[in-house]
Amino acid sequence: MALPRRLLLSAAITASLLSTPLLAANTPAEWAQTQSTHQSLTLNSILQQAPANIGQDLAGRIQALQNTANTQGRVRVIIQLNTAYQNESALKTPSSVQSQRSAIQRVQNSVLGNLPELTEQQIKRFDTIPFMALSLDSNSLTRLLNSQGVIDIQPDRQRHVSLSHSVPLIGGNTANALGFNGQGQTVAILDTGVDKTHP
Repeated sequence: MALPRRLLLSAAITASLLSTPLLAANTPAEWAQTQSTHQSLTLNSILQQAPANIGQDLAGRIQALQNTANTQGRVRVIIQLNTAYQNESALKTPSSVQSQRSAIQRVQNSVLGNLPELTEQQIKRFDTIPFMALSLDSNSLTRLLNSQGVIDIQPDRQRHVSLSHSVPLIGGNTANALGFNGQGQTVAILDTGVDKTHP
């Protein structure tokens, strides 16, 4: 019995969708992970090879960082490291957690090996996620762009909490208008804390 043409076409489309990511990469790191040569990529090679939307965004960020380094002497950045990563809660054994942390540390050491002029005060390592915060001058930033250990870079800047956005987001104004003001209630504040050693 021959299958109807419509069913065959539907099966072909489904197979095609299953073999390709449903969402296109939106960041340099997402794009890099889709490349067979991702271990040898640098930010400069991503600029040259990535789709226009990713390359243009990355080029704009790098130019802004370079401008800050040139005018202020240094710029604070957060870099994403080129290493496989899973949230530790998804890892099955303590040895796999330790293995991932060791891989992150190896890439951090490799990147920092190309930036020997940085002092400990200009470096913030993260043990459990593939990122580092650095304070770079223009020359260090230029060298970082050619490091195989780095697949994304962002400015490291302070963010401020704004009640004008968060209160309406959780419906606080509406609750208050209905007479719910918290009187007689106990509130627990869960805070992620402060890292006083962050550069």
